[in-house]
Amino acid sequence: MNTLGGVLGLLAEPLVYSVVGTTWRAVSLIYMVALGAVAVVLVLFPETAGAELDELSPERYEGGTRRRITGAPAKSQAKPASVCTREPTYQMATK
Repeated sequence: MNTLGGVLGLLAEPLVYSVVGTTWRAVSLIYMVALGAVAVVLVLFPETAGAELDELSPERYEGGTRRRITGAPAKSQAKPASVCTREPTYQMATK
């Protein structure tokens, strides 16, 4: 994620520079957006450390019993036909 943020920041700076006219202002605006993102996460996303799963998602665990969440069918455990199932054999080289 750090690499992605660095790349996006480097790509955004020339675009912001073309609008504001100086590198100082462009970088300052990018930093302000980053600080704003931190504030949004702190305000809108609740802390979940130490919380039970029942508290985080009560609709999935009704009545204290866990029920299976339905969705896509389970993938088959069968191996594709292209996979060799035979164990490799090793032979000693002779001169």
